[in-house]
Amino acid sequence: ERADGCGYPVGLLGDEIHPWARICAIANMHDALLRDRATHDIAAGPSLGLAKVLFLQRLSASSTSTRAEPRRPIAMSTRILLVDTRPERGQVLRPILSEEGLDVVACIGPEQDLLAAIRRHDPDVVLIDIDSPDRDTLESLRTVQANQPRAMVMFTQDDDGASIRRAVEAGVTAYVVAGMESHKFRPIVDAAMAQFTRYRALEEELQRAQTKLAERKVIDRAKGIVMQQQGVSEPEAFKAMRTLAMRKNKKLVDIAEGVIAAAELMRR
Repeated sequence: ERADGCGYPVGLLGDEIHPWARICAIANMHDALLRDRATHDIAAGPSLGLAKVLFLQRLSASSTSTRAEPRRPIAMSTRILLVDTRPERGQVLRPILSEEGLDVVACIGPEQDLLAAIRRHDPDVVLIDIDSPDRDTLESLRTVQANQPRAMVMFTQDDDGASIRRAVEAGVTAYVVAGMESHKFRPIVDAAMAQFTRYRALEEELQRAQTKLAERKVIDRAKGIVMQQQGVSEPEAFKAMRTLAMRKNKKLVDIAEGVIAAAELMRR
């Protein structure tokens, strides 16, 4: 034991030091501060504190090496909202899903407000068990995906192609034609989450591209107005608009919209 925290038990540092060894070191430091004479002699049997005794007992009973194993990150469970025509079955499925690292945060019926439940419980994935998705259920899914998008897995007995298409259009990520009892859930949920994440990324990329295209059209229209009114070339019109945007600390598209609004006002 050394005051600089190194060398206990054999040149170990930081998290490599066994937790019980750290407790023992703290106990020794406590003894040193309270006693008139600091106790450095670890061989003095009668002076061993409780923490040191427990530590030595633990070491003698352990068959592992002295060096502590590296800490492993704790796996975060996936939050599940279960939608079932028989909500009481959630109590049966809860331990089964829990064994696969899936935490059922709530179980509701298909007639209940799904959007409100998602806002309340903030699940990662919605698991839906239904014989056949009806119009009200699909409309509820559309509302969720428009306001609080989530990965959705639907277990159903309906293998009709039209039903599958309507469910996917409503926002279902994975459509499984089977009952929930006959599956290992984790691979299905992981695949649905990966697919949902990929879809959301593509959707956001498309939205950004559409926004840039719309902004470009506004800027081009404003350039045309400046060119016509000021009798300048396209590069000069663009430079004038960009300079104004920098001076006013605004986006170029905001300046362009102002130019268009002013031109429309002058026409009146």
